[in-house]
Amino acid sequence: MHYTAGQLIERAKKLADLRNTDFLDHTELTQYINDSWTAVYSYLINVGDTQFVKEVVLEGGSGVDDYKLPDDFYIMKSIKDRYSGKLIERRAESEGVTSGKYDIVNDRLRLYGVTSGEVLVT
Repeated sequence: MHYTAGQLIERAKKLADLRNTDFLDHTELTQYINDSWTAVYSYLINVGDTQFVKEVVLEGGSGVDDYKLPDDFYIMKSIKDRYSGKLIERRAESEGVTSGKYDIVNDRLRLYGVTSGEVLVT
C-alpha cells in the first residue's frame, strides 16, 4: 500500500470530517506528517529495527578529517575501527585534536586524530 503525502492528508481530513474547511492549512498538515514520520522512525530505531541502517567506510588520517554527512542522515548508531571493531567515542569540547575521537558539526563529521586505518560509520 503506497500513499503520497497529499493522499494521506485527504484521507485524514475525510476521517476527521474536515474536508470542506480551512481549519488546518497546508503547511500545518505537512508538518503533522513530518512529525508523525519522525516519531515512527525514532520508534523503529529505539526497538532496534535495522531496516533503514546504512554503513559507510571512511579513510581516517592522522590529523582532523572532515566528511560531509549524507542528505538522508538522521542519527548515528556507531563509529568503529573497521578491522579491530574498537568503538570511537564522541569528542568532548575540552579534548584536543589528537584525541582519537569524533564530533558532528552541522552536516559534517569530524574525526580527530583517528588512526590511519578505515572507520565504519553505521
